[in-house]
Amino acid sequence: MALHDLAASVQQVYPGQGLDARIEPAMVSQVLALLQDTHSDVKNLAVTTLGHLVSRVRAPRFATMVETLCAALRSNDEEERDIASMGIRAMFHELRASERSADTMHTLVHGLVPFLTAQIDAHQDARQSIALDVLNDALTLAPSHVAPLQASIAPTLLTHMTSERSAVARRAIQGLAHLAAVSTLETWTWITEQGLAGLVPPFNNEAASVYLLHALAREVPTRLATQAALRVEQIQGVLQRADERDETDELRESCLLTLQAMIAGDLHASTRVAIAHTAQSMLAYDPNATEEMDEEDEEDALDVSDDDDLAWRVRRAACRLLSELFAAPGAHDLCAMAPALAEALYERLREREETVRLDALAAVRLVARTCIDAPLAMHGLVETLQTWRGASAQAAALTALSELMTCHALSLQDGPAIMRMCLHALESDTHAASYVAALGLVRHVARQAPAMAHEAAGPLAASLARAVLSLQHRVGLEALYACTPFFANVSLAAPEPAGSLLEAILARCERSDADASVYDAALVAMYTALCVMGERVGHRLAPILSLVHARLSLETTRARCLQIVQDWAGCDAVRSLAPVLACFHACLPLLADLASRPATAVEALQALHAVARLLGSEALATVQQVVALGPPAPDASSLPALLAVAELSVQKEPPRARATAEALVLPLVPQLARVPPPALLALCRLISVVAAAEEAVAPALVTALERAWDAQSHEPGAPGAMAYAQCLCAAASSSVALPAVLARVEGLLQAPHIASQTLGYMTIGLLGQQGTLLGWPHAPAVYAQAAASTVPGQAMAMGGMLLSDVSCQAPTVQALTNGEASALRVLREALKLASESQVRSLAPCVWAPLLSAPLCAAAPDATAECVARLVTDDAARFFELVQRMQASDACGRAMALGAVRAMLPLDREHDLDAALETCAPSILQRLSDEEVLVRHAAVMALRAGLQSRTSLLLQALPPFLASLYDLTRVRTELQRQVRMGPFTVVHDDGLDLRKNALETLGALLDTSLAPQVAMDVLMCVVRALQDDDSVKLMGCLLLLHVADVASEAVRHALPDLAPPLQAILARKVRENATKQETEKAAELSQAAIRVVGRLAQLDPASLAVAELLERVASAAPGAVRRAAP
Repeated sequence: MALHDLAASVQQVYPGQGLDARIEPAMVSQVLALLQDTHSDVKNLAVTTLGHLVSRVRAPRFATMVETLCAALRSNDEEERDIASMGIRAMFHELRASERSADTMHTLVHGLVPFLTAQIDAHQDARQSIALDVLNDALTLAPSHVAPLQASIAPTLLTHMTSERSAVARRAIQGLAHLAAVSTLETWTWITEQGLAGLVPPFNNEAASVYLLHALAREVPTRLATQAALRVEQIQGVLQRADERDETDELRESCLLTLQAMIAGDLHASTRVAIAHTAQSMLAYDPNATEEMDEEDEEDALDVSDDDDLAWRVRRAACRLLSELFAAPGAHDLCAMAPALAEALYERLREREETVRLDALAAVRLVARTCIDAPLAMHGLVETLQTWRGASAQAAALTALSELMTCHALSLQDGPAIMRMCLHALESDTHAASYVAALGLVRHVARQAPAMAHEAAGPLAASLARAVLSLQHRVGLEALYACTPFFANVSLAAPEPAGSLLEAILARCERSDADASVYDAALVAMYTALCVMGERVGHRLAPILSLVHARLSLETTRARCLQIVQDWAGCDAVRSLAPVLACFHACLPLLADLASRPATAVEALQALHAVARLLGSEALATVQQVVALGPPAPDASSLPALLAVAELSVQKEPPRARATAEALVLPLVPQLARVPPPALLALCRLISVVAAAEEAVAPALVTALERAWDAQSHEPGAPGAMAYAQCLCAAASSSVALPAVLARVEGLLQAPHIASQTLGYMTIGLLGQQGTLLGWPHAPAVYAQAAASTVPGQAMAMGGMLLSDVSCQAPTVQALTNGEASALRVLREALKLASESQVRSLAPCVWAPLLSAPLCAAAPDATAECVARLVTDDAARFFELVQRMQASDACGRAMALGAVRAMLPLDREHDLDAALETCAPSILQRLSDEEVLVRHAAVMALRAGLQSRTSLLLQALPPFLASLYDLTRVRTELQRQVRMGPFTVVHDDGLDLRKNALETLGALLDTSLAPQVAMDVLMCVVRALQDDDSVKLMGCLLLLHVADVASEAVRHALPDLAPPLQAILARKVRENATKQETEKAAELSQAAIRVVGRLAQLDPASLAVAELLERVASAAPGAVRRAAP
């Protein structure tokens, strides 16, 4: 109890704060004394307390603790050594968790490691193992602190990895693997050359080298990837020599496990193929096999296992190796071998060891899933799986067949055998695993290959009925899930058994143990049965409808029943049945009630809409009752569905138009700014229907819209103007209401208030978009008025009239020809509103002016946007645009590249893709254009392409990479002096170009070219770190990106990266710096610290990194630990 209190009180002291100097010595000595207590619980608690103390005691007591534990490690008592190792491990854990204990961790490691290496080299068997355990703890829990001592650790571990004591050798090998994760290139080379020397002639200590290679592949697969081809070849040699020298099966298994671990690295396709060949050869490994073995005993072999024969572990490792290969990225490269590998795996399905059979089947599943198009002969597989006995084996076989069915790997000729397996497993429910797996296979067969199930439809239905009524909840639920595809695709082949299955489902729903999941699955199955079988359901229809009606009022199944009612109302096989129509009539009051509740309003209104469409006038009273309740909040999710129901009501009974407008439309008009787009679209449709149904309603709606807008618009261009304009257009959609609405809109244009004019202009733009202004006599006058106006929305009005009135096109085209940017703004608004057909009709008259030099010089970005829209809708113009890239004027070339950039981020495949791929070199060669404006446009187009159309540009990009790298250089010819008051400053016209080039390099690192360009990108990063502060910041971010995708390249570039990072970290902010300058300097400093933290992870033993860490530590202690990702 006292020790518990002591541990709790120690934990309350903040790490690094220190204990009371008066009680600290006694506390430490008492805890150390308790490590030798006779009770294990006391000793374990003392170990925990010791861990808490390590970060809270002063240096003398810390030294005492370390000395005491080291002395215990030298003890002849095994229990005392174990307790000491546990204490040191607790200290490592505590110091690792505390940011303030880096110095203490450093002291602990540098004191322990020499002692441990001496213990290991002392050749005292009782102490070597525990010393190696503690050293491995240090390597895993404090790798960055141990890394500087690697030169003394590596020789010790390399010496003892070949120890005759397996415990010592195993721990030494594991330590070498942990050390390799933090070692320098020199130590890594030493480990691989000395430790793996057994893999080269004269092959001394070959087994130890294999075990070390396995550990390295498991711990540092990426670092080993550069040697993968050589190491795979060496492992193949080990396996060949093992056959010649009759080596143990353990060595063969370790070789295969080594290859499996190496797959985690980025291996070349040829290396993976070599590994696959090795696995294929080892699948047949059986030292006891002879040519005289009786083939007739194959079936009996499934029941026989030789406990003295461990060759099955080699075959199991080969199966798992193939599974790893086909689960890894790039597995499609092995599809050419898939048929041969599948045949070899089929042989292992007859294996006497069940674990090998299961692993072989798992590998077959992965091969079939990966190589869907490979010609795999599955008939033999199905025949073999039929012979499997045992619940777990049968369950695995049935699950595998379900997956193979999903992959379409099975053929119809396998159907009878598959059905026999299913029915055999469904005959008894004593083995839940195989029973559930069989139900899953039935579900997949009925969904993917229903023809297989047609001949066995009757027995399948009977088996499903028994399973549905099972007392096991999971079995019953899986059976109900299987019923849905059975009814959808198989039931018509056996309508009577399907009817019996329906009765079983109804009986299951009547049981007291039916929960929400059972009801949900049962309702879905019954819905499917009724949709497929229709009136063939017979006398079972009434109970089904009664169940749906009853469950409609219960919360747990209400949502599913509402969906079923909605879907049945649209199903041709169901909606004409008299009992169904009667059920719909009975559901109307309940639907109206649910529609008034916020939680169920959406689903209930959608179901009511479907039922009302079917019942027509018979449901209008209920619909009108719902509409009379008025609208919910403008942002309510049920508003679109309510408006759709109201629209249907007016369509069915036009005299209800005025009442509907008063109940729904007019209350929403003052709140249009809050109505979301889906509801606004539904409201516009309702307004159109209402205005068409009753002529007098449209003027009243327009008046309400005008007044609401006047009340809400307190400034020009208020955000709700577009919503009011859309509603005005909806009111004008009827030919009867159009003249009245247009007259009111003209009145808005003549109003003195800017807000009213804005609404009028936007309405005209939308009316022009719809094509309703064609032949409007006042169009030329309104167009001229808009051209002379500066009111928001006037360009939109001119764009709309440009689309619908030919008379408005001539002045616009002339203005474009004259290079007037105002006309370009009108055209851009028109193209935003235009449909594809409208763009095609407008393009011939505006294309030539858009490509003219004056317009490209006056507004290149707007011109590029318009050209991109024209080309997107008419791909034939693309090659003409590409020719514009060769023009003599720089503005024209930049405009063409800007248009290409605007076209590249298409969110779908497009006819332009083939043309873009063909013309990619023409685009990329502009990276070396003599004008900075063009180079800037080219690099922005390249970045857009890498982000959205990567495959179109990658093939053509390599010849132009040098030009891209060159854009990151500082060019003195682009720097000019500018007078700013009494000062002269240097303005760099190439700054934005360099920043965009670096961003493009970042996008390039996300492509498959990243390994090839990493070193070149790093050279660009070195230049960026010596550039302007904003470019330095981007250089730091780009360096972090490179470290994520090509860490080995960053290690090699450390000597070049360190000096500019040192300069950034050493720079001081001037005393009279502004707040903005201080914030920018701090941001750059933090980015550099993050970079240093990442470099410390990649190469903690590097001298350059150590100097950078020292620089950071002197400025901000602990900063590297906090900033490291």
